[in-house]
Order: sequence, then C-alpha cells, then structure tokens
Amino acid sequence: MSGLRHVLKTRTYRERAQPASRAHLGLLEKKKDYKLRAKDFHKKEDAIKKLRQKAALKNPDEFYFKMTNTSTQGGVHRKQAAEQPTADDMRQFKREDAGYLMVKQTAEAKKIERLQASLHMLDAPLRNKHTVFVDDDKSARAVDPSMRGATPAELASSRPLRLTASSTSDEPFAAPEERNGLAAADDDTVGARLSRKAQAKLDRARTQQYEELEQRRMRHDRMGRTIQRIGIEKALLSKGPRRKVKSVVDGVATKAFKFRQRRKK
Repeated sequence: MSGLRHVLKTRTYRERAQPASRAHLGLLEKKKDYKLRAKDFHKKEDAIKKLRQKAALKNPDEFYFKMTNTSTQGGVHRKQAAEQPTADDMRQFKREDAGYLMVKQTAEAKKIERLQASLHMLDAPLRNKHTVFVDDDKSARAVDPSMRGATPAELASSRPLRLTASSTSDEPFAAPEERNGLAAADDDTVGARLSRKAQAKLDRARTQQYEELEQRRMRHDRMGRTIQRIGIEKALLSKGPRRKVKSVVDGVATKAFKFRQRRKK
C-alpha cells in the first residue's frame, strides 16, 4: 500500500486566487479566459482587415439604385425613410380594394347559387325510366344499360334488368304497359339496389360538395365584412369632424363613427 501512495491523486487542484493587493482589479484571469478573449480579438481583427481590403478595391464609379435611398452620415450607413402615401392615395387604394372584393363576392355568390341548385335533388330517389325493346330473351340479356341513355356505369352494373315475357311472337316491340311485350326496364328504387362501394362513393361526393358549399358561404360572408370595414376606413380618411358612437355591440367590438353634416351654402 505504501507504493500506491504516490500514484493515487489525493490533493484537489485549486486555481491561484487574486492577491489582496490586486483585488481592486477584479478576478484573476485564467488561461481559458485568455483564450476566449484572444479568439474574439482575432475575429474582430480579421473583420477589420477584410473591410479595409474591400474599401481599397472599391470602384469609385460603381452605382446601384439603392444608393438613391441610402446615405452615409458621420461614417454610419443610414437608410432614408420611404415616401408615405397621402390621404388621397389611401382613398384610391381603398376604393380599388373594395371594387376587387365586390367582383369576387359576386362571382362567389353565383358559384354558391349553382352549387345549391345542383344539391337540391341530390338525395331524392330517381323516378325516370328507360325502356329498351328486344326480340327474344337472348337479346334482352345482351343489353348493356351503361351504353344506352345517360345511365352511369356504377348504377348500371348494380341494377338488374326487369324482363317481361311476351304472349305472342308477332308483336316483339309491344310496350309492357299496353301489350305485355318483352322489355328491359330500369327499376324505380335505384338507391336500394346500389352496391355498398357505389353508395359510399356517392356519399363521399355528396359530403365534399356540402363542405365546399359551406366554405364558399363563409368566404362570401368574410368578403362582405371586409368590404364593410374598408368602407369605414375610407370614410375615416375623408375630411370633416367625426366622433365614435359605439364600441361594443352585443359583446362584439365594433367601429361606428358619426360624421357631422356640412350645411350647403
């Protein structure tokens, strides 16, 4: 054990403290502090060197358009403030914004009207019929409803044909209501004979259309509120005294102003 006494580290390393005579200078700088200070000094030194080199190689005839809005005052690069629009310019801007929004709101209203018209009879059962007259049973089974009329393919594949036998072979083109001839007709209850896949597809399409309708209504209302706000801001830019008469209506903060009417001379 006596041989391991010099191998094991028993004393805690301690940094030298600042002498009492130099206590007014603050903490004694250590090597890690010196390294940080030297690194920062050389970084600044390199930056100044690059700037001096850039100034030495600068072309005195160089010009770019940003120079018209900037200047150097006392060695400090300053940017001039941009010219602010006048009250007349702001009123013109508000007028153009309101006109653009009114055009878009009108177009949105027309889209909403067309979408509502297409969704009115979406859930109503189909009552139309399409009767195809054939000669015999073989021709009746060979009829493809999707190739005749405007029957969608997904509806035609899920709807079986209704066949009516003919009592006489001399009248192959007789209608089933009048002469009891051979016919292939669509059923009235179309929705009940849809497959699950086709019904799910129709439900998804209907849901998407109703969501689109709701979004367009919200957009239309939001445009109306924006047009009203622009009108208030435009009126506030006009001349004449005004005062605020309402701040909260039904718990909602609003901007309502009253302008003094000018008397005509």
